[in-house]
Amino acid sequence: MTDSDAQPTVAFPHRHVPIARPGGPRQAIPLELAAVLALGQRGLVVAPQRTGATTVLRWLGGALVDAVPGLELHVVLVDQPVEEVAEWREELPTAQVTGTSSDVAGPEEHVALARVFDDAAAQAAAGADVAVLVDSLGALARALAATHDHADGRVLDGGLPQTALRELREWFGRARTGEPGEEAAGSLTILATVLADTQSQLDEVVLHELVGTGNVEWRLDREVHEAGLFPPVDILASGARRTELIIGEQEADRRAALRAHVDSHGTVAGLGTLITLLDEHLTLDGVLDAVTGIVRRPDKPAVDDPDAWTIDDLL
Repeated sequence: MTDSDAQPTVAFPHRHVPIARPGGPRQAIPLELAAVLALGQRGLVVAPQRTGATTVLRWLGGALVDAVPGLELHVVLVDQPVEEVAEWREELPTAQVTGTSSDVAGPEEHVALARVFDDAAAQAAAGADVAVLVDSLGALARALAATHDHADGRVLDGGLPQTALRELREWFGRARTGEPGEEAAGSLTILATVLADTQSQLDEVVLHELVGTGNVEWRLDREVHEAGLFPPVDILASGARRTELIIGEQEADRRAALRAHVDSHGTVAGLGTLITLLDEHLTLDGVLDAVTGIVRRPDKPAVDDPDAWTIDDLL
């Protein structure tokens, strides 16, 4: 077995990374309620076109960098304008940003970006906390479809060969973390954007297949975006698996109660209600205390407490 084949021990993600954090964008707090972020997740930002998926992904990257000392962050931008590459490098200067543009690159060059998954897996196996952000999986799937032999096996809707989809799922599925107490084993977190509601069969296939592989997703909504709310996250349609392992059962219950309260107003009005509550109570923890009536345990620090927002404090 080579270093790139080795993987950290398989476990449910449990090391919380607070999206709402001091110095971070205050608008990102609704993302924290929508779905909790943790090391070792396979996550998707599912969004209609031009609703802010890239910005949300960049905010998630900023949360990882701020909360995880020594994090190795890789950003893969597939078929993106060169201005996007420059913006990522400016906002996340410690990240290793690689990208391609169709102006100067073909599908082979786009697919070649995927070597980062091997590099990241090797780093995680050596004990590092590593994250890979991909914008977007749909663009990577199109490049794979253009480079795979369509005569070799089944071709799915949208012209995506089954072999190409298998390769895409294998890359995305490499995210891992160690058991509690085995943080030295390293972790690999993979977060990516994927388009929804595009009328493209290939996009639909990629979304359908990878949602089942992921364990966290943030769903953005066109109607919320058109209402002028940002990020246009659909709180109830988003979520993470086994949230109680990440933030504890009581905190998970508090957030479930608040999510239900927000959802009772509908997707658009519900997010507007949450933003109004945040304006009044300033922090997610303040909103939780006010709305749910379940007071946080004193030994559990608030996720947006400036003195207790790093990973070690929240384990």
